[in-house]
Amino acid sequence: NNVGQLGIGTTTTQKTPQTVPSLSGVKILRVGGSNVHVILNDGTIKGWGQGDNGQVGPMTHQKSPVTLDIGGKARDITSGSGPCAIMENDDLKCWGGGGYISPSANLKVDTSNVLKISGACVLKRNQRVYCRGTNYAGQLGLDSEVANGEFGAPIAFDKDVVDLGPTCATFSDGTVKCWGLNNHAQA
Repeated sequence: NNVGQLGIGTTTTQKTPQTVPSLSGVKILRVGGSNVHVILNDGTIKGWGQGDNGQVGPMTHQKSPVTLDIGGKARDITSGSGPCAIMENDDLKCWGGGGYISPSANLKVDTSNVLKISGACVLKRNQRVYCRGTNYAGQLGLDSEVANGEFGAPIAFDKDVVDLGPTCATFSDGTVKCWGLNNHAQA
């Protein structure tokens, strides 16, 4: 809780579960790094925790939930160093960043028609997967370890992707492919 990631208004360590005050109607909860993002039932986004790169709005840590106005209502979200949300109209909006992540305004790829987002990857309605971020262990699935702050080329799959996890994809034939670090047999 050193940057307020518990959302309880303090950075004091807590040894028992604590209720996040003034937060209700949560539909989706995502935790990434040292920050948390939620989508409320009405599509509003709130965030708290580490914010030194704008991950939770202002360029500062937030010890309590703050509303993030990114221009519309969201239907899904990721958390972490460069959070992104899929808006009600299937557009993708990203913010924050730091180092390897570009906010939406700087992305050079079409960010419309996004079906699902997971970790640093998106699945578009054309069944293609795009990833961005650090890549020291191949977590972008591009057969390299070069970081990419934007959603660059899609991962080369020979089948249609129907579902997506942070570094795994499920295909129309029921098979799964994973990529990335694999230091604990996770890929």
